[in-house]
Amino acid sequence: MKKKLMLLVIFGIMLMGCIMSPNEIIINGIEDKIDAEEITDKFYSCRKVYDLEGMIGLFSTKYIKMNDHQSLADAKLKVADFLDLNIVRYGAVKKRSLVSWETKIVKASKSSSYYFLAYKNEYVNYQVLESFKMTKELYGRIRIIDYKLEVQ
Repeated sequence: MKKKLMLLVIFGIMLMGCIMSPNEIIINGIEDKIDAEEITDKFYSCRKVYDLEGMIGLFSTKYIKMNDHQSLADAKLKVADFLDLNIVRYGAVKKRSLVSWETKIVKASKSSSYYFLAYKNEYVNYQVLESFKMTKELYGRIRIIDYKLEVQ
């Protein structure tokens, strides 16, 4: 009886270990970097033709709606104003250079995907370090969850 109980406990611990541990973790996968670059390429393509709606569509709703008291439409207008101001302030992109990137993909029962890309860009008026943090949301769509600019 004690042996059966002990085997049952050991089996339960092993089963919990399989359920709790990730099946696979991929750090800095080239394919994942390429997926993230597709988003930033779309961002800069939209920026080039002054497509604010296209740019906003790349952001997560969580990023857009930072203030819970705003409607989504008002929050989108604030993000559009921010993006518009930066397009006017910095001018057109003359040169874009990826200086840093990281990805972490966890494939398990609670999967997650994290992407970080940083660009040192030369604009008409300034040099700017731009960073993008992204995550994969429902239905596999990668969205920007954080966007920062730092004038050099």
